[in-house]
Amino acid sequence: MRRLLPLCLLFLLVPGQRSFGQEIPSLMEMLALYPGREAVYLGIFDSTAISYESGAYVYTRQFRSQAMVLRSGGGGIADAASPIISSDDRIDLKAFTISPEGDTNVVPPEQVTKLELYASKIRYMVSFPDERAGSVFTLEWRIDSAEPVFSGRRFLGRSYPVITNRTTISSP
Repeated sequence: MRRLLPLCLLFLLVPGQRSFGQEIPSLMEMLALYPGREAVYLGIFDSTAISYESGAYVYTRQFRSQAMVLRSGGGGIADAASPIISSDDRIDLKAFTISPEGDTNVVPPEQVTKLELYASKIRYMVSFPDERAGSVFTLEWRIDSAEPVFSGRRFLGRSYPVITNRTTISSP
């Protein structure tokens, strides 16, 4: 087993060996597995790292989700949001759509809506273009906060199937 692991890592690191598009299952596969569903999450990655710096805790949360539209419109999956955060928090948000033809369409920053909520709380909303069956929506963000922002709280009770989920929390 010890000899196989470096070979597997080498395969992952060699340019041209794997591409994101090769990892996306086909629309037909997903329709066969999830008949009657409008969308499915291909993967959700959510991690929180807690560090102690200059006498205070710092919470760094990274998130990535990929959702495939199975039927035109996707039943609302084309609208995504960050968690509710403090207006003092720093967030880096990226969103893009992979069309059924394989083209990547980045959602420009001016199409990301910042909602002012209550007591200095904010949330960012993204409406993905291209809601055709077979489109894959990817939302990525990273938050640095002085307030606890923990992984995993966001997707409890989702109404769409999730194929792969990984939640990680690390602390000192």
